[in-house]
Amino acid sequence: MIKYSLGCTALLCAFMAGCGSDSSPTTTTSPTNPAGGTNKTIASVSVSPDITTLNKGAVVKFRASVKYADGSSDDITDSPDTVWNTSAASVATVSSDGNVTAVSAGVVNISVQYKGESGDEHFAVMP
Repeated sequence: MIKYSLGCTALLCAFMAGCGSDSSPTTTTSPTNPAGGTNKTIASVSVSPDITTLNKGAVVKFRASVKYADGSSDDITDSPDTVWNTSAASVATVSSDGNVTAVSAGVVNISVQYKGESGDEHFAVMP
């Protein structure tokens, strides 16, 4: 009985430790000073330009930036820690450096992930 009780307690503790979301901001080194300096807490990651539509065949350079809790910001478009994604490659593709190509009519979300944080831009591709 003691073994069962201790095992259940340990399992419950392990489960509870893994539950919930970590809403604490990410702390990272600024990409403009990756070799050192003090770590900065990421407040947000954003994608620009802010658009609502693109015409089929258009190619637009998207940019990503990070804003830190201290109010400073950096362009992270070409950072090796930046990962670009598309929700629908049949509608729009995105390259590793943020170049978006509108492929066919539809709605798409272009997102960027940077050191555990993300931002996105949602738009329609017109025929």
